[in-house]
Amino acid sequence: MARPRRRTRPSVSLFPFLSVLACVIGVLTLLIAATAIGQIATDAIDLELYENLEREIASGRRRLAELTGLQQEIARLDEELIGARSDHDALARDRETARNALEQSAPLRRSLLEVDERVASLERELESIDDSLEKSREEIARLHAARTQAPIVVRPSGSGHGLEPHFAECREDGLVIYEGRERRATEIPTHRIATSAEYRRFLRRVRFRDGATVIFLIRSGGVPAFESAARQAATSGVRHGEIPLPGDGELDFSELPPGTAQGVAPR
Repeated sequence: MARPRRRTRPSVSLFPFLSVLACVIGVLTLLIAATAIGQIATDAIDLELYENLEREIASGRRRLAELTGLQQEIARLDEELIGARSDHDALARDRETARNALEQSAPLRRSLLEVDERVASLERELESIDDSLEKSREEIARLHAARTQAPIVVRPSGSGHGLEPHFAECREDGLVIYEGRERRATEIPTHRIATSAEYRRFLRRVRFRDGATVIFLIRSGGVPAFESAARQAATSGVRHGEIPLPGDGELDFSELPPGTAQGVAPR
């Protein structure tokens, strides 16, 4: 059996308005959200760009500093290169000058070689001469030694004619007086000459003889004895003279006669 229809009352539906309002609110919300998000994204993009620019500027500054250093290094290297080129040119000129001098010095080198050979020859000659001189020196030394040890002959001479010689030998260790015809030797030490009675008697005998004189025969090293003996002779008023002896040999009076009245000279 059919159900009876309900009777419906007429009503007002608000759905379309609410839907529109909700849509509008949603759209506004989306617009606000999109605007905010867009603004945030723009600020983030600007900050990132700024930071990138800062990094690029810092990197550029570093590269600029590096380039400045490189430019300075290049300038220094250019200066060194210029100096090196100048040195190279100077060395090239010196080398050319040296080559020319070497070519011109060839005759001089030959002359130097000849001089070297001559010098070598002279050196050999000098060595031979030195050997000869050494042998001569040895021979002279031998002859000198033999001469100094050879007897010294006291002989008459023409000087001092009319004098009667009396001899006194002056040695390094003292005085030796020769007395009498036999010419006896009396030794007196140097330190005793001034006080020696024998020497005073010798001087008195000479003093009181006409033409008598004391001849001092002076050996090497006998000067102190001579000076002391000569002072005593001068003090005693005795005429005296001196003769240096040429060696250390013994005195030989064999050519001088006893009591001769002539001057003397050693030989």
